[in-house]
Amino acid sequence: MSGSLVISLLRSLTLTSLVMVTAAKAEEPGRSSASDTPRAGVLRPPLPPYENEGMPITLVFYDLKGSSGITGGDAEARSKIEKALGLSAGSSFSVQTTEVGLQRVRGLDFVRSAGYQLFDSERVGHVVLAVSVVMGAKDRTAGPKGMLSGHSEDFPVLYQDERTLLRLQLDGGLGFYNDFNPWFSDASAFTSRSPIALDAARGDSASWYEMSAEYGLAGITRLGRSPIWVYGSGTFLTSFSTGQDLFRSDTREMTRLEDLYAGFVIGSPGSEWSANFSAGRQNWQLNDGFLFSRFAAGANAGPYPALYLNPRTAYEMTVLGKVKWKNLQLEGFHVDPAEIDYLDSGTAYTGANLSYTSPQGPAASVLYYESTQSNTVFPNPASGGTVPRDGLQVIDGRLGSTNMFGIKGWELFGEYAWQMHRDVDWDARAWYLRTGYTFSSLRWTPNLSYRYASFSGDDPETETYERFDAQLSSGLDHWVQGINSKKVVSNSNLNSHRLRLNVVPTPKLSLTFDYFWLFADEAAGSDAYAQELNLGVRWSISRNLFFLGVAGIAFPGDNLKEQAGGDLDNWTTAQVSLFWNF
Repeated sequence: MSGSLVISLLRSLTLTSLVMVTAAKAEEPGRSSASDTPRAGVLRPPLPPYENEGMPITLVFYDLKGSSGITGGDAEARSKIEKALGLSAGSSFSVQTTEVGLQRVRGLDFVRSAGYQLFDSERVGHVVLAVSVVMGAKDRTAGPKGMLSGHSEDFPVLYQDERTLLRLQLDGGLGFYNDFNPWFSDASAFTSRSPIALDAARGDSASWYEMSAEYGLAGITRLGRSPIWVYGSGTFLTSFSTGQDLFRSDTREMTRLEDLYAGFVIGSPGSEWSANFSAGRQNWQLNDGFLFSRFAAGANAGPYPALYLNPRTAYEMTVLGKVKWKNLQLEGFHVDPAEIDYLDSGTAYTGANLSYTSPQGPAASVLYYESTQSNTVFPNPASGGTVPRDGLQVIDGRLGSTNMFGIKGWELFGEYAWQMHRDVDWDARAWYLRTGYTFSSLRWTPNLSYRYASFSGDDPETETYERFDAQLSSGLDHWVQGINSKKVVSNSNLNSHRLRLNVVPTPKLSLTFDYFWLFADEAAGSDAYAQELNLGVRWSISRNLFFLGVAGIAFPGDNLKEQAGGDLDNWTTAQVSLFWNF
């Protein structure tokens, strides 16, 4: 499919969507007094839902229109809507489970229609779920919605009634990327041992184009009159790259299965508990990605095109279970990352996380997991042998609040992880402390935050293995610590300072400035890895189009120069990506 044809298709679909939204707004009644009131001056750009699977929800915002006409009024109606939705602050966003909740909301006698949008939170890397509900008497004469019922304007919904939703899933992206002095102008120093760097970028610059498209079906249905809803999805993903990227210069294309999962949700609208179980190839993330990020679940490098678009985010296999009661949630998981076929380490993790999240701000969790299988081994300089990942055990605790000491806008969070091993002497630690404040009364509502993080390194003079293994720690807004430095410095044997400023000039545009100072926890010589400045630009062009711009410059420290055996140049990147979704 040519680029002009893709752009023409996107323009046509976007215009259709805008016409539908405009028509819908013209018919909507006035806002109910039971609605949430937006905080004065707080602006949040809308986000593409499928690009934010697994992101933590900081707020569920209710926008209610019309009048319910029930006993107890709209306040009672809102309570019923909240219970039917079954989502609250602290939940992880999922398109499918959100749609299940909305189907339950649509089934309420006083609800005419319900939908949602996802917005950027004041806390970068978190999301706000805005639920829009039109209340009033149902039109009992209206039949099913959707393209299969003769309503082409309902695209991408194929069929929808109060029990069932079947829709097309269509999303993707395209982008242009240019790195100047890639690999700090010394590719051989940093890629000579890489099995995927067949033709690493050398010279003054590297430029390339990427494109991806994910397409398939997603559906939800209720089992009879029971409180059980079944859901599932199946998609393929096609990706394309041309030009010189960081690892290769050949033009390549790949089409592979991306999502293939099924699950069910149990929970009556008036109940204080619910359960959600699923299995298959799907997205999953734990908290903010400190230990498990959806962006580390799939391979997007080397023979798998679209390095910077990073479209593959589904694990090769997951088995997930959540049981929620009020503000408590117990989540069990078994995940197997989708690695490059010929480099698959056979690693899988199994664990459980007990969490508490209050809408007023406090949050806490206790986590245990272990690597139940893996072929990966790590060198142990002190013993001259190796230690296996298989058998790794981790205990983690997390505590904080988004409204510290009752002060709205002040957040303070900390997390501590301790790694051990059931068979070998392994003692590694990772932790962070983050604080920030949102100045909601100021123009552009700036959020200023600071984070110190530490991932322990191995002391070569002790036989105890002490290097923290953070295989699945990632996420552009969280644990990619320097968009360029991340390519040569992983979240192991790393201490870091991050200073961040986020501003929102318009309801559709946000700017994020990051400064990183990275240094080794254990080093034979200098511990100075690098310093880096990053700028992120997020622009919600429309409900279906989202722009992401990233620029960064990394200044190599003495540690990297010692690894290279000479001077290095500053590494600069400029990235523009356009994401589309329906």
